[in-house]
Amino acid sequence: MGTEETAVVRVKGGSIRSKLVFVRDTFGEEAEQEFVDLLEEHGVGVVLEASWYDYKLFDRILRAIADRHFGGKLAGLRAVGRFSARYALNTTYQAFLNARDIHGFLRRLARLHSRYYDQGKLILAQKQQTRYEITLIGQPVYYETDMQVAAGFYAGAAEMMSCRDVSCQAQILTGRVVFDLHWVE
Repeated sequence: MGTEETAVVRVKGGSIRSKLVFVRDTFGEEAEQEFVDLLEEHGVGVVLEASWYDYKLFDRILRAIADRHFGGKLAGLRAVGRFSARYALNTTYQAFLNARDIHGFLRRLARLHSRYYDQGKLILAQKQQTRYEITLIGQPVYYETDMQVAAGFYAGAAEMMSCRDVSCQAQILTGRVVFDLHWVE
């Protein structure tokens, strides 16, 4: 499910790479090779973390993961998002994990978002001490696959920062995606 497409949206290779690592670590090297083959079918040889790739290709990869490993259920992609949070917070963004400051991490999400998507904007609103609304706007298209991964990422990051009973609800609305992230301290 997406909104009207009017321009090419791109994602960083790091977003794709972490999904390949998820598939390999969870389902094995043979499963990873299936997705490497899928990338090659779309003209992508090696995925470079700092390079930009078509958002539609990213959606195809996520749909293929859901189809192959989650019985076609896109909600299964939340596990991919949780893995991506662990992957990012144990490597590139380890300083956030070391600080165990979920509020500081969330305040910096807009900057992180802009590093991985070449269009759109993330708006953060704190609703309560342990509840935030995260809104993505300004992209010409949003896919449910990415929404599920993002919900898992936000929840996984909160869990890694010692938040308990984390929930992240998400919905695609006209021209935006809204996440309701909350937890118990």
